Amino acid sequence: MRVLELKVSFSQETKPKLYNEIVYREVKDTSNTVLNYERIEYNGISFKSPFISLKGATHNAGFDYYQFSDNAYIVVMEKQGASLIRALFDQFIPGYKFKVIEILGQETVNSDFKLTKSVIGSSPAELSFFAGQEELEYKRGMIMLADYYLPNEANDAIYEFQLGEVSGIQYGNPGNSKNSRVILEIFKNERHRYTIMMYDETLSQDEIDFLLNSLVFK
Repeated sequence: MRVLELKVSFSQETKPKLYNEIVYREVKDTSNTVLNYERIEYNGISFKSPFISLKGATHNAGFDYYQFSDNAYIVVMEKQGASLIRALFDQFIPGYKFKVIEILGQETVNSDFKLTKSVIGSSPAELSFFAGQEELEYKRGMIMLADYYLPNEANDAIYEFQLGEVSGIQYGNPGNSKNSRVILEIFKNERHRYTIMMYDETLSQDEIDFLLNSLVFK
């Protein structure tokens, strides 16, 4: 597949998530904005919910689901996304596992956070008509992997954040009326630990930051 074919197949109109740059966002201290909060505990992590009036909780294999008033909900799971990325290298970049290490560096490949950022930051905008065949095959594989991995919420925005030893990626912009759900990937000491989904028709960034400020690892 040549550069022009790739740019057409993964156009900005059809795949906006592949063109959104990862933007660093400061997490605001909103820890005192919700008084009647519910604390959620799940498999080694706990946090405060910005949503009130817990209606029920469902504990499933691999994830917990919490339903609140006004159809708001939180889903938390112990998702090893970076492990999935490593497992898929050979599928999307046949024979290029060592090329990935050569290009990204061993430190990046060993870090769940840095590796995830490298993959989701792969964009058709980087494709050059002067790229050699080997480089083109590598970038094609990385773009296909990013397209596979990125959720639809990334069509709105992709943010990264840092809170001490906790780093993370946020997919979705709560200020965008088209989508009131965000997905948070939570890393500690560079390792991917949890994924949290939040939904509310009136979800705000302050509510997301309230949850992030309350994260406790056990």
